[in-house]
Amino acid sequence: MSMSPLLRSELFERHGASAVFSLRACGNLGYGLGDSDGQVDRHLEGFVQDAGLPQSPHQVRQVHGIGVLGCEGRGGMHAGEADILIAREPGCPVGVRVADCLSVLLVDPRVSIVAAVHAGWRGTVAGAVREAVEVMHRQGTDPANLIAVLAPCIGPCCFSIGEDVAEQLAGCCEGAAAHVRDGRADLAAINIAQLEAAGVGRAHIEHLGGCTCCDPERFFSYRRDGEGSGRHLAVAVLHRRP
Repeated sequence: MSMSPLLRSELFERHGASAVFSLRACGNLGYGLGDSDGQVDRHLEGFVQDAGLPQSPHQVRQVHGIGVLGCEGRGGMHAGEADILIAREPGCPVGVRVADCLSVLLVDPRVSIVAAVHAGWRGTVAGAVREAVEVMHRQGTDPANLIAVLAPCIGPCCFSIGEDVAEQLAGCCEGAAAHVRDGRADLAAINIAQLEAAGVGRAHIEHLGGCTCCDPERFFSYRRDGEGSGRHLAVAVLHRRP
């Protein structure tokens, strides 16, 4: 029996939404990284079909910050820069690209809102997840109702860092210091701490697991493979109402 080319969140599915993460078998989903644009387009078409998405996801240039892009209508690549994409429409997928960075997908089914967050170490220090929760709160979300899924990223087994980065990560939120030790950091655990501090309940947080750097069969990895590494897509979408 062949393995699925993507990971899917059961927690999201139970709340009327989908959260999907492409595995390496889907192919490279980042432009300008060695594959032709046509090849990436074909990989994206296959991913959309395998994931059962209603259309291609909204995407934008990511810059390791906390900029927000509101999305509606037809998906595709937007001009500008952002690391948080938010949609209020069912059937409007939002996605972020990663190769070791953490992607966090959020949904509040009670007010029909989803978000995709790109949170590498710089975005984690800047509080990208906190910013996403705050923006969603201003749009009517109670953080206690949010569902969060953390996709695979580089794990503490491989994420060695210098003293300056360690200090920034350790001080980025209450409890973060416990996940920075011996020159290594746990990005997923730090972002879980940020989510909990923002009011998201631990029972509403799912981590799909896996270290992107450790597992070349399933994952691309910037740290392992360098600048030409392929990219994964992490996508959140609300299901269309009948």
